[in-house]
Amino acid sequence: MMKSSRGFTLIELLVVIAVIAVLAAVLFPVLLSARESAKQASCAANMAELAKAALMYADANNGRLPPYDYNPGTTQLTRVMWYDCLFPYVKTKSILRCPSLKYNSDAEEQWWQNPKSLAPMYNRIAGIGVATPHVFWSKNSANNTKPPGLVLAIVRRPTRIMMMTDTYILRDLNGNPTTIERGFPCCYCPGCCPNGGMNAGKSYDPLYCNISDRHRGGANVAFLDTHIRWVKRETLVKRFTLPTDAPETSEIWGHFDLPGKP
Repeated sequence: MMKSSRGFTLIELLVVIAVIAVLAAVLFPVLLSARESAKQASCAANMAELAKAALMYADANNGRLPPYDYNPGTTQLTRVMWYDCLFPYVKTKSILRCPSLKYNSDAEEQWWQNPKSLAPMYNRIAGIGVATPHVFWSKNSANNTKPPGLVLAIVRRPTRIMMMTDTYILRDLNGNPTTIERGFPCCYCPGCCPNGGMNAGKSYDPLYCNISDRHRGGANVAFLDTHIRWVKRETLVKRFTLPTDAPETSEIWGHFDLPGKP
């Protein structure tokens, strides 16, 4: 006579399910953390390539970084952003996007509806922005000619001054508030812009100067010597008026070392 096989009891099944649930609860945060670490590393690599492209641009332009932007024409289609100056020195435009920033297809669709009047599309898709106004600045004359960029030779401590970092904004291309985090092409020195913006008192981001904390409470920062370091956001956005108020913050922005916009 064949012996009947013994199956699992209900209690045994419940124990197995409970063990699996515990393992999932333990491993899921670890997997998420590992995934974010990979995205942060990819973002840092992209930022390093952009920083090196900026130095290559400077080598070809009398040792000057590109300006933040200028417009030789009359519409937004002729506006030249800092990243436009770097594109000839990089392999792909996609390195402007931080992998941790969700791609906003609606920003692209919005731009195509009115490209002559709206800000460039990459201004909301990209998640990497440059430091203003000491390292990058806009046009300095009414005729929209290309402004001179920062002369790298005058920088005494390139290992301590920020070139670019992770940025964000909660506004669409029309400037309307939104709950979706979008990219932003620059961030503002908290010593120069305590309200977070430079448009006649209009604050783009009054709390965080457009600096994101999507990488575990901080941001990747590319310095003028092109090395990358993670910095906690609260360190980057401390307000100051004197060098003794927030010495690390003012040094990172080059607030007291660089002359800024001519």
